[in-house]
Amino acid sequence: VKLEGACVILSTASPYKFSKHVLSALGKEAFEDEFENVKLLSHLTDTVIPSPLAKLATATVYHKDVVDINQMADYVLDKIGG
Repeated sequence: VKLEGACVILSTASPYKFSKHVLSALGKEAFEDEFENVKLLSHLTDTVIPSPLAKLATATVYHKDVVDINQMADYVLDKIGG
């Protein structure tokens, strides 16, 4: 593909989605709790936490199952009645 003229490339990735790694890159120690990492990142960068991510801290958790990758196929089959 050959582009002519100006080209703008955008990304929807937010540093808040990867707060643990961003804090590490900034030389800061991250918390185990991702919501604490987001708060710290906001404080350090003087930026506002994106609303959809901020709302996750108080959102209802509907899916609580944690399944080992080796058990995933059986888990899915069980859920779909297979």
